[in-house]
Amino acid sequence: MTNGQHRYPGIRAFEQNEQELFFGRSQEIRQLYNQVKAQDLVVLFAKSGIGKSSLLNAGLVPLLELDDFQCIKARFQDQSNPPVMALKQKMAPFLDAPLLFGQTGKSADDATLWEYFRSCRFERFGETTKPVIIFDQFEEFFDHAPQNRLDFVLTVADILGNRLPTAIQEKLLAKPPEQRTEQDRAWFQPIRAKFIFAIRSDRLAQLDELHTEIPLILGNRYHLKPLAQFLAREAIVAPAKLFGQNFMVPVFSYREDALKIILDALTNRSGEIESFQIQLICQFIENQLFKNKNQYAAGEQIEVGPGIFDGKEGIQHILNDYYENALAELSNEEEVIARRFIEEGLILGERRVGVSEGVEWQMFQVNSLLLQKLLNSRIIRAENTHLGKVYELSHDALVAPVLESFKKRQLAEERARLEAQNLANQTQLARERKKRLRARFVAVISTVLTVLSLLSTWLVWETRREAIEAKNQAELALIRFQQEREQKQKLEAAQLVQDAEVYIQAGEFRLALEKLILAKNLAPGNKQIFEKITRCEKELNWK
Repeated sequence: MTNGQHRYPGIRAFEQNEQELFFGRSQEIRQLYNQVKAQDLVVLFAKSGIGKSSLLNAGLVPLLELDDFQCIKARFQDQSNPPVMALKQKMAPFLDAPLLFGQTGKSADDATLWEYFRSCRFERFGETTKPVIIFDQFEEFFDHAPQNRLDFVLTVADILGNRLPTAIQEKLLAKPPEQRTEQDRAWFQPIRAKFIFAIRSDRLAQLDELHTEIPLILGNRYHLKPLAQFLAREAIVAPAKLFGQNFMVPVFSYREDALKIILDALTNRSGEIESFQIQLICQFIENQLFKNKNQYAAGEQIEVGPGIFDGKEGIQHILNDYYENALAELSNEEEVIARRFIEEGLILGERRVGVSEGVEWQMFQVNSLLLQKLLNSRIIRAENTHLGKVYELSHDALVAPVLESFKKRQLAEERARLEAQNLANQTQLARERKKRLRARFVAVISTVLTVLSLLSTWLVWETRREAIEAKNQAELALIRFQQEREQKQKLEAAQLVQDAEVYIQAGEFRLALEKLILAKNLAPGNKQIFEKITRCEKELNWK
């Protein structure tokens, strides 16, 4: 085994060169291909994490390019780069710059998008191809300035409407027919191209903003749904059977009990499985096989059982690690806010719940940037309901890991609170002790001065009486001192018992035992302390 290609990409989308690894979507690929063949505009929409990008990259694009289509993929995630310029950059390899300059006298940067598009030659192996422009994650488009969006939409509308832009029509009419060359006639033909808009379900309604310019923007839609169990099984099993020298592990298979655990753990309440979770779990398994490569003999049939991922609990641990690792990518301040939002806002009664749009900021101070990071990480997703947009955990399988993380955080915060409280109590006791010592010192000095004064004025026979009286006073002072010390020890012992009870409730019996032993030293005859010590010792022995 050598360190090579993964069979499962994990959290990222499949790439075009990974089409041989892409399973479970053959029906969707065929349906979407037929729709693109029949229509010039198709909107592909799905929830986050379902696999839109993978379907395009490893499913649709390779199939289209087996035909006479040329696929060009563009994204608009950089808000400093207007959509028109971003699309030009993606079409740059196909630009015929001399043709553009000859027809317009403009450079590539100065040309309109329509002029740039018309100047492109879409060819493969010397044959003309039909351009298919794919806008992946098109929701990013709506983060651009309104004017930049309009410049882009007007050109797309002209192309889809099979018409010339107004400025191009005026230029055509300004040239008499007898003066038009063959190249001119080709230049003034409408552009024929197909467009695919891929967008998250929760942002689908924003496409209606383009309705005025592109009336059919929502007319041809394809809804990509999660995988059914039998298709998820194919997505898990089929890549493992592939032969190849470049894979990091050789061919392997899954035991039926292992498959059942994986599928049951990932299946949601609707009986469906989200693609990214399959890839996350399977890549973990693949990495484990690679780590254990020295345990397998050459040519040995490798079989994955539940032990390699520690069964159902192991699935939860993998998802939990994903949750923790995703939050670790945030800044410290963002992580604190995100944890509170997810762990306290999106789970209620050990079930995931949704919060309406706006609540994330009003109650949890999750700003738009942090919200987008959480959506991109696929920890949470947005849903459109009859009540409007809501945010929720992306899958039921994440509930247990999030709850476990929340409990650990609560315990750590409670321990820190108790330690801080104990430190404050100790500081207060020290201050009170210092005050009492100072008071006693002043009292003793005062008594001594009084005795000296009396000794100087009384007769010899009074000296003996005063001495006896002073002795009695000293004994009384000693008794009071001992009583105060005993009372203080009782208070300290009571505080230690209280602290120990908190640790007992949290299951921290060793810490509780330490507190109780200190309390016993302060109050040796306390039966309650002895019983609690006995309980802690038993709990520790049982563990």
